[in-house]
Parts: sequence; C-alpha cells; structure tokens
Amino acid sequence: MRAADMNIAENKSLSDKSPGFLGILLHRGSYHNLLYAFMSFASGVLYFIYLTVGVSLSISLVPLLLGVPLFVAVAAGARGMAAFEANYAGRLLREPIHLPQIESLAGRGWWARLQEVLTDTSTYKSFLFLLLRFPLGLFSLVLATLAAGGILTIGVALAGIVLSQTMQVNLFAGNEQILSMLGMRDGPLEQGLLGIVTGVLLSTISMHMVNLITGIQGRLAMWAASSDRV
Repeated sequence: MRAADMNIAENKSLSDKSPGFLGILLHRGSYHNLLYAFMSFASGVLYFIYLTVGVSLSISLVPLLLGVPLFVAVAAGARGMAAFEANYAGRLLREPIHLPQIESLAGRGWWARLQEVLTDTSTYKSFLFLLLRFPLGLFSLVLATLAAGGILTIGVALAGIVLSQTMQVNLFAGNEQILSMLGMRDGPLEQGLLGIVTGVLLSTISMHMVNLITGIQGRLAMWAASSDRV
C-alpha cells in the first residue's frame, strides 16, 4: 500500500472514532467543522445569489439570443463550485474522493455545449446543492454561534472564579438571585461553576449538531459533483 493511501486510511479511521460527548470539546476536527459552519453561511448566500440571478437573466435574455450562452456559463460555474465544495468536503471528512473529469466545452458550438450541460446530471444536482446551501448555511451559523457562545461562557466563568478567589472581584454581580431561586448558596464560586456547567452543555450539544450538519453538507457536495449521464 502506498504511503498516501495509508495516510488516507489512517485519517479516515481517526475521523470515524467518536470523541465522546464531552471529548468533542477537545477534538481538533470539531473546530475545523465549526470554522466551516461559519463560512458556509457566507458561501451559501453567495451561491444563492449567483444561481437565482444567473438563471433569471438567462431566461430573460433568451429572446435576445444571449440566454443560451449565459445559461451554459452559469451551469459550468455551478458545476465548478460544487466540485470545489466536494474537494474541500473530502479533506474535511478525511474521505478520498474521485470526481469525474469535466469534458471541455472549448471549440464546440453553443447547441453542443447546451446539450452537454443538459445531459449531465451533475448540472441539476449542483443547482440543487447550491440552493440548499443557503438554508443549511443559516442553520449552521445558528449552531456555530451557540457553540462559540458556550465556549465563551466557559472562559468567562473560569475568569470570574479566578478573579473572585484571587482579587475579590465579582464578575457576576447583579446575578445574585439565580442560584437563590434554586435554594442554593449564591456566591461568585457557585455562579462560576454554574456558568461552566451551562457553557459545557451548550457548547457540547451545539458542536455535536455542527459536526452532524457539516457531514451532511459535505456528503451533499460530493453527491452533487458526481456525474451520471441522462
């Protein structure tokens, strides 16, 4: 077995190994997925605008004989975007991916180019994928924000505990009634511990969801980039 194949197999086995419920906070791949979740919303918006504007213009310019070449260009761009996302997803998920070679349209007439685009299923799958990236990206952004908020809560709670124990500075002033309502002693240490527990639960659950939605988007990208002739 070649060294590259061994590395792929090793990386895949590592990705398949679950980090556990709390261990996900120490799992490096989870933070890669978190970054991808933040970026997926921005790219989803750009893809949505590109596709809706491009297809709309193509339809409106058909009477001027510009619609067909514009649609071919839009479809080629969509397939290229899906291939880019599929390659990135393959690295992110640590799974080898072999994309079909896209036939060059250079030197062909517009009718032949249109036939090539219309008979390749990757065209339709790429369109669907780019449209789905907007709602999936929005959902990913919400989950990533919750995860980041949970991590920030842990950091603030730890800082509050350290400051309350060393410098008698209470970062939780004004929240004295939170634990009292539960019949518990309400002090800086207790409030800090409550913040840590809350942050851990929020960030852990959110990051598990981020990993799940990232995996879904990655496999959708690889599906969209695959090609089967109609």
